[in-house]
Amino acid sequence: MLSEIKLNGFASFKQETCLKTDKPVNFVYGLNGTGKSSITRYLADPLNPKFSHCSMVPAIDNAQEEILVYNQDYIHENFVEQNHQQGIFTLSKANKDAYDAIKKANEQLSKLQEQENSIKEEQKKSEGSLARAEATAREKVWELKGKYYGGDRVLDYCLEGVKGSKINLFNKVLDTTVDPEEVLRPIETLKQDLIQLTAMEGQTYSTIAELPLSTITETDILLGKKIIVGNHESTISSVIEEFSNATWIRAGMSYVKGNGDNRCPFCHQGTITVEYIKALKSYFDESYEHDIQSLKRIEQTITEMLVRMTPEKAFEEIPILASLSEKYLLAFNLYKTALTDNLGKIRFKIEHPNVEQELNDCAEEISAINAIIIEANVKITDFNSRVAKLPEVKSSIKDEFWKYQRREYDSTLAAYNDAVKIHAKDTESNKKKIAEIEAQRKQQFNIIATKQKNVVNVEEAISHINNNLLCIGITDFHIVKCEGEDAYRIIRTEEDDNVFHTLSEGEKMLISFLYFVETCIGRKNADEQEKKKIIVIDDPISSLSHIHVFNISCLLREVFIDKYPFEQVFIFTHSLYFFYEIVYRKKEARDDSQKLFRITKNEKGSFIEEMKYAEIRNDYDSYWSIVNDPNAPKALMANCMRNIFDYFFGFVDRLEFNNIFNIQELKDVRFTAFNHYMNRESHNGAENINDFKEFNYDDFQEAFKLVFEKAGYGNHYKKMRKIGTIKP
Repeated sequence: MLSEIKLNGFASFKQETCLKTDKPVNFVYGLNGTGKSSITRYLADPLNPKFSHCSMVPAIDNAQEEILVYNQDYIHENFVEQNHQQGIFTLSKANKDAYDAIKKANEQLSKLQEQENSIKEEQKKSEGSLARAEATAREKVWELKGKYYGGDRVLDYCLEGVKGSKINLFNKVLDTTVDPEEVLRPIETLKQDLIQLTAMEGQTYSTIAELPLSTITETDILLGKKIIVGNHESTISSVIEEFSNATWIRAGMSYVKGNGDNRCPFCHQGTITVEYIKALKSYFDESYEHDIQSLKRIEQTITEMLVRMTPEKAFEEIPILASLSEKYLLAFNLYKTALTDNLGKIRFKIEHPNVEQELNDCAEEISAINAIIIEANVKITDFNSRVAKLPEVKSSIKDEFWKYQRREYDSTLAAYNDAVKIHAKDTESNKKKIAEIEAQRKQQFNIIATKQKNVVNVEEAISHINNNLLCIGITDFHIVKCEGEDAYRIIRTEEDDNVFHTLSEGEKMLISFLYFVETCIGRKNADEQEKKKIIVIDDPISSLSHIHVFNISCLLREVFIDKYPFEQVFIFTHSLYFFYEIVYRKKEARDDSQKLFRITKNEKGSFIEEMKYAEIRNDYDSYWSIVNDPNAPKALMANCMRNIFDYFFGFVDRLEFNNIFNIQELKDVRFTAFNHYMNRESHNGAENINDFKEFNYDDFQEAFKLVFEKAGYGNHYKKMRKIGTIKP
């Protein structure tokens, strides 16, 4: 069922106007020329490009629904251009069993449709749940934009192409894959890495030289272990070795003057003899002196090393080595401690040459330091390589960034994926159910098609049309089935060919409308599947006498309004009498199923507005309301003036229309156009209104007033001038 019909951009619909309804039966009143037929043409052919700015809500499902339109185009296509009319297949109730089977099958089809609608509702709910889950996930993932876009703007390049769209950002994270076992660097690490790389501006770091493998030789170690003593053949060797004071004595020798002074430098007694000096010198021989000097050289070397020994500044100055700095300082201090320990041992050895000392070759400490340096150089080399390939590195960091985000929002995406799986399961289940329903629907259609072959025929429609013609009072023509064809033709008693062209306008209207009624009730093909029908009827009482208007009103109410189950009905008319006849008078019944509309036209175009039942007036008042509307089209206004004269002087006062215009005042040249228009024989046709596009509006108004005043109805004129205008 249609809820909205939007009209714009064609014919007199210069601006958008909308017919909104929630009722199955809708009546639209409007004078000729206001746009009623234009609406029916759109409904008959909505896909025509000239209606590109128009729309219907909801869109018509052609598989389930169809719009049947009765208007002048329908008459022309089915009767004017055709000598024969296609037969209408209707159900014959002669075969009750078949009829009941068809009825039962249609009832089953309705139940199946209800089941399908229920399944579709469940599918909508499932889609709604998925949409909500996706919206929740999108909002959660959208948070990362606030985290990484703006601010320090270090990693905002990673968001290029997705930062402006929640959908794109969500899909980016969703589509990123990451190995559960893959170790990912924290975002802060990625950020600092990128900062360091970009800060170098293409420059690189130098590598760090490794330390020599050893600072203490094997000879030095052996010397430390060596028991250094003097010449055993010296006469005083036993005494020196007994007291282990060789270093002390050796140092004291420098105080022996040897120039005839025989005083001991320690006790100052004259005990130093030439023989004693010779014995001392003999004890401290060349070998002893060599070892002592070697020890002193070792002492000097270690001392100089310790003086020069400072930590490698690279571990403090190069940011990428920050993680190694503490480990390096620890290893450095251990190496320094080992050297200091060796220095102490060497100095003790010099004082006590005959005491063994175990020196540390520092190989382990040096290896530890060099291992750290190697690790640092790997970092430096890698960093330098990355600086040289910054675009590729940024791309790699970007990949790491998205992998991190994928893992970060894993729980959010897991919940969404669960919703996707549930939706997919629901969809698959609903598809199977729909397929089952479709299979059952085909079975019912087959039953209908089989039974219809026995009970669907064109003769029933012929009988209905001819009976309705008789009821209306038409006896001089009827329809018959074409021999050997499922088609009709109109015949008179006295003639057979092209009868339609000999009919009066009223007769043409009657026969075409009765044919349309049967079209709505039946179908044009015996095997045609039943569809929901939206019926559109445009002024079926044009050119009909009052008695025929009444009869058509009764038929229309019986078929389209009171009982036949059409999905929706739209009836357009210019006649308030007809309008009043077909609208329910009881408010409760009217409010339940009917809605009233008015279509009006002014210089801005045609407009549709809802109409209240209390607003229904007679045609005469309606014409006056147009004349009193300053925005009414001039041609339409002139036509309304002519209709007012017809109503008032023809029916109310019973005066001859032509006699009224014989008054002298109207013979003035100013009123020539007015007289000419009012005296046109074919003034009712909408096509003739357009013949008068230019005339003096003030002259028409003055002449219009003059007619009433000269005829003695000036007071009536004043009264009718007070009728309000119809506003869009």
